[in-house]
Amino acid sequence: MESISISSIDIVCYGLGHFISCLNARYQLAFLMVLRDILQPSVFDIYDPIFSMEEKTVLRDIGLNVLNVNEEGKRTASNQTIFFMPHCDLPLYNNLLWANWKKEKLSKLIIIGNSFQVYNFCKTENFMKEKAIYVYFASQFISEIKIKNIFQFSDIFNDLSLHYFQPNDISRVPIHIWKNADEPVYDIDDGIIKNS
Repeated sequence: MESISISSIDIVCYGLGHFISCLNARYQLAFLMVLRDILQPSVFDIYDPIFSMEEKTVLRDIGLNVLNVNEEGKRTASNQTIFFMPHCDLPLYNNLLWANWKKEKLSKLIIIGNSFQVYNFCKTENFMKEKAIYVYFASQFISEIKIKNIFQFSDIFNDLSLHYFQPNDISRVPIHIWKNADEPVYDIDDGIIKNS
């Protein structure tokens, strides 16, 4: 992995869940706080459409910027950005890739989330092309490191991978992959909460 400029890194978290009532989400939030203390990001944004007012207050009190608008994962990275998306639904990853579907943008993404390799293994090619075309294509040139779960509980950081794009790999992607980058459209049951 190429070096990351710590001084200009951002962190965005989508889909943390109800950390007041869910132990898994509390541990994931604790991980985020450690990551923040180590990396000292310039931007640290967090959003989940299910956050309660109490949870939003807690997050603000510990110094995080709680987004008021549901970006639906469509954040364009202007700096090197770690996206922490623990166990999010497939459309959220697909939207993030679509929003950054340019060579110079993808190289700024570091995604900690569900394994793209597993998605492509568990789902049919037709399903991936129809429901998550950007995850399907990105899987062909993304670098993925499976995160070994050594935590005392097996269901909090399980099945997560660190994904990143190396400029050399991006430069070898056929030009037709970059064309027709249409915004994804989902059915109501595809697992994405739309911005209303």
